[in-house]
Amino acid sequence: MAEALAIKEVLVAASHKSTPNVWIRSDSLELIRAINSNTFLMELYGILKDIESLSSAFVYFSYVPRLSNAHAECTMT
Repeated sequence: MAEALAIKEVLVAASHKSTPNVWIRSDSLELIRAINSNTFLMELYGILKDIESLSSAFVYFSYVPRLSNAHAECTMT
């Protein structure tokens, strides 16, 4: 839930700044799969629909294993 809300907030901020390209990378494989396949999990349905409506052809979502994302993990603590 927290990861989905964070993605939504990034997309809202990007839309206000007219950012042309956005690449969202997350270590939440289930969330990235749900977003990319438009398979909305019941508990995240509203947030995922918001993400879908905020996304454009220039927004990319990809999975990054947590071990490959050590830099981001270090900045979060």
